[in-house]
Amino acid sequence: MVDARRHDTSPAKATRARGRTGFFVPMVKDFWKDLAALGCNLSEIGYFTMISTSKATSPIGSLYMRHEWADLEGTNLDHAERTLEQLEKRGLIARDGYYILVVAWIRQYAFNNPKYLRAGLYPLQNEIDSPFLRFVFGTQLLQLRLCDLDKTKAANLHESASLLWAEITGSALPPADAMDGDIDQPNDYMITALSNMPGIELAVTELDRRTWCVVQAELHRPLQQALGKHRKVTQIQPRASNH
Repeated sequence: MVDARRHDTSPAKATRARGRTGFFVPMVKDFWKDLAALGCNLSEIGYFTMISTSKATSPIGSLYMRHEWADLEGTNLDHAERTLEQLEKRGLIARDGYYILVVAWIRQYAFNNPKYLRAGLYPLQNEIDSPFLRFVFGTQLLQLRLCDLDKTKAANLHESASLLWAEITGSALPPADAMDGDIDQPNDYMITALSNMPGIELAVTELDRRTWCVVQAELHRPLQQALGKHRKVTQIQPRASNH
């Protein structure tokens, strides 16, 4: 298990203070085999493992990495850049500057834990101001299924998720019983809210530049249609989903 409570606050590595989560994150043994099945090579597996197991990775799966790559024996910044670019093309991470977001982190580790989900508010408010990364994170919240959970648990998760959603979009979440997390038929209200979030033009520029590789293929069409109401978006052909 990874101790997510301790964070590196060295000013040489980050420009903002990092909050403490007080949580452990379970890591599946041999999870590298899943990466290999996606076609990841040894370098990609190693880098993704470092990102996923870092004590500095936040509750939303964000991490600031600048100088650390150059300190590793057998690698350099050019090799790190190529490897991270490949991980992004596979839809496993999203990047803006020195910030990295593990795309599916919140879905894998927080959708069953209201307290850990709520802890994601701190990095959203204090660290991640990139509209692109915030949008990618928001696409994961589209997949939160609450409609058939125990009412108490659904209410607790809904309360936590509402804080994150409001921080990203400025909008309220739909009622818990309307959230089925179906990406084949995503919630129209949430699609509209996400497509009108602050900084959406900057987010879409980065999405288009990456051919939407960091967003699940099932969400391409509904999101691009919603965005097309106020700007022209190049329609990207769906890719095989890695999530």
